[in-house]
Amino acid sequence: MQMRGFHVYLAIGVVALLLVAVAVYYAQQKVGLVAVIRIKGYILTSDAADYYRSLIKSASENSRVKAVVVVVDSFGGYSNYVEQLYLSLKHLNGRKPVVAVAVNALSGGYYICAAASYIFAHPSSFVGAVGVISTAPPLLVPSEVVLETGPYKHTGFSRLLFFSNLSHALDAFLSAIEEGRGPRLRASREELSRGLVYLGTEAVKLGLVDAIGTLDQAVEEAARRAGLAVYRVVELGEGEGPRGSYYSWSNVTASLLESLHPPPALYYAYVPATALASGQPWQWPAPVASGGKVVVDLSHGNVVSWWSLDALLAELAQRNVTASFYSSWSEVERALDSAACLVVAAPTRPYSEAEVERVEEFVRRGGVLLLLFDPSYEYVGPQGLSNYVTAPINSLAARFGVTFSYGFLYSESDYYGIYRNVRVRDFSNATLFKGVRELVLFTAAAVRSRHAAAWVSNTTYLSAAEVQGRYAVIALASVGNGTVVAVGDITMFSEPYCRVADNYAFISNLADLVASAARKGG
Repeated sequence: MQMRGFHVYLAIGVVALLLVAVAVYYAQQKVGLVAVIRIKGYILTSDAADYYRSLIKSASENSRVKAVVVVVDSFGGYSNYVEQLYLSLKHLNGRKPVVAVAVNALSGGYYICAAASYIFAHPSSFVGAVGVISTAPPLLVPSEVVLETGPYKHTGFSRLLFFSNLSHALDAFLSAIEEGRGPRLRASREELSRGLVYLGTEAVKLGLVDAIGTLDQAVEEAARRAGLAVYRVVELGEGEGPRGSYYSWSNVTASLLESLHPPPALYYAYVPATALASGQPWQWPAPVASGGKVVVDLSHGNVVSWWSLDALLAELAQRNVTASFYSSWSEVERALDSAACLVVAAPTRPYSEAEVERVEEFVRRGGVLLLLFDPSYEYVGPQGLSNYVTAPINSLAARFGVTFSYGFLYSESDYYGIYRNVRVRDFSNATLFKGVRELVLFTAAAVRSRHAAAWVSNTTYLSAAEVQGRYAVIALASVGNGTVVAVGDITMFSEPYCRVADNYAFISNLADLVASAARKGG
């Protein structure tokens, strides 16, 4: 009996020791919380940025939180707010492991993900769209009541130097990706700078994402990195959300961006092209017609003004050649009887056969026809879009062996400031290019013609075709006794863009051509 009792006590003692050992073992294991933070929608307001930063701060200061999973379903937002969240998460990641799930992480949404140590995505997640969009600085219209001490005190930036600001912002974005991804990144800067959207599976191959996985897998990875043996998952801000309006891809427009952040403003955001083109283009009042030698046609829905062409019109005035803007075709027709030059700039309504014949008659008897087109929405507008963009200008230009291409030209290696400001260095030996070694065109269309006279480099792409080539941007043709000049850009004719490269020398030569026709009697 005594022996049996001894064995019982011994067994109890062994069990107790085992229990103590197990208790000690688990006590030595790391136990804690894995916090989940969800970032959703565009980050366009300070309320949204402050809300998400407060969640990050809470995770950072809570000693029980040992790791964080940030779930990003965002197309980015205002640059300052995106940078705040990126830097906050980066700081947190220095203290506790941060793992990201890129549900949809475009532009600034991906910028935020780049702060994480490890990134998951779903197979069809949208990832990437690396880049910057902006609303450009306004022109200063000075006041005699509100005075400023410097030319950029109100605007903040030079319109030309703002291109460099965009490049600096892009560099910051790319540097954040390179720092966060390190040797895992297999996409080059050139590839990322294109702003392409990748599916999750493509993003893994490029090293933008580490693996395809779920939120549960992200939690497991975060717990593993924190060395947690036992953990509980908590959702920070569950059931709450930022105060104010919620912005998704379906309700963000160019006018909304301008109302939230007046120009100039920078965004790390993916905004669909249709949303950026949802506002109305500028409507400039035309000067009263005065019988000038240069006739500017406004009768076909042209969204141009004296400001659009001010450098050319100023040079013409120096040569005693005046210009008049006419808003009805009957006025244009009458004015052509004594005119030397007809300017047709970005019409949004097609020309009739009778109107084309009248213009051809004007050119053949010695007139100058200046055909200008610009693929920018400010000139095309909703009416131009409804009329297939280039169809209105080509309804007239085609009669003279010229057509303007759909889409715009861009280069990823030879540009001024940003990719769609193309450089032109290849010219015919025409007098029109005397003293011109380089032009810069701003969002320009290609000009198709056997009379082509100026070309971009063969590293240039046409956006509609996505094909590299040596595209023409200016055509020069003799028709009867007259001349036709076609240019695939309008922006270059206004300040300050006319001052870039040799743009002004070209404008001056063009003014000489028109003035010569005026002296001959038009």
